[in-house]
Amino acid sequence: MKLYITGSVGSGKSTLAEQISQITGVPCTHLDELIHMPCSSEKWGNIRRSDEEVDSEFNSIITLDHYVIEDNGRERFVDGMKSADKIIILDIPLKVRKYRIVKRWIRQNIGLESCIYKPKLFVLKSMFRWLNHYESGEDGAKSRLKEFESKTIYLTNQNEIERFLSELQESIIC
Repeated sequence: MKLYITGSVGSGKSTLAEQISQITGVPCTHLDELIHMPCSSEKWGNIRRSDEEVDSEFNSIITLDHYVIEDNGRERFVDGMKSADKIIILDIPLKVRKYRIVKRWIRQNIGLESCIYKPKLFVLKSMFRWLNHYESGEDGAKSRLKEFESKTIYLTNQNEIERFLSELQESIIC
């Protein structure tokens, strides 16, 4: 099983990837964590890994027999979409994603949720900017996914996500 999970910030990619990993035993990779590593002395609280390091690690992941990858659909990682058996697009309502962004930011600030960046106000603003770029198509993520329609699963609400997870669990048990 090779799954590539994508969607905008706040869509629930990380949560779904972790849930799938727990059900299947297939490790999940959060591509943000592949690109960035913690560094508390930096403004964002992390630094970028070299392109060579990212590409090497990413290429080793997509050659595995099984993977669960989550990302926002960056062009850099299109080979993960190509090699995936299925691409899951989380197309959750915009108001839900906005709520989740704020909720996450608050939880990170009070220490209830960890993150690879410093949850400062400029990060919150950045998340909303990224959300707008995704929605407008400015980041190109939605258009990149069009060539993979035949292997795409759209999940648009919590009920669909729960049904997908239940079916996945049943398929593993059988």
